[in-house]
Amino acid sequence: MGSLVGMLLAPETVEPHSILTVQGIAISEGPFSAATAQEGRILVVWHAQSAANAGGRTADPASIPITDAGMRQSQCVADLVSERPAIIVVSGDVRTVQTAEPLLRRYPTVPVHQWRVEEFTYLDTDACAGATYSERKTNRNRYWTRCDPLWIDGPACECFADFVVRIHHFEQALITTG
Repeated sequence: MGSLVGMLLAPETVEPHSILTVQGIAISEGPFSAATAQEGRILVVWHAQSAANAGGRTADPASIPITDAGMRQSQCVADLVSERPAIIVVSGDVRTVQTAEPLLRRYPTVPVHQWRVEEFTYLDTDACAGATYSERKTNRNRYWTRCDPLWIDGPACECFADFVVRIHHFEQALITTG
């Protein structure tokens, strides 16, 4: 069996702006290493719909919760994972832990690890506190127009170059975790 890297979607419950993709929980079903990559499987899931995805006002990106729709999406993920995962990985963000909770209830003995798999926070959180996604548009456009991979917009942010390094660390952690 080849390795599986991808997204788990429940199309009937997922809105376009809340697709489950790469950030939130990484579920490795069995050992995954360089030597066994063809035998192991890994399923990478982003957090379920969050208050920010639904257009709500947010403050600290790490404290954004999931919505009621997100809770239903999280349960869909747990219902679709038919084999006991070897490990469940979450970020420190509240929404990723909440997304993992139904899966953790289903498989309570699975070890849970917190890795640096949180979203790329590139906008100054103080300048954006209390704003909605649409209200941050000017700030987003200014950031991406700058086109500087080393630019750090504020004290709680990372530059794009550091984000890319973090992705490489995530890839290496997947290879060495088994």
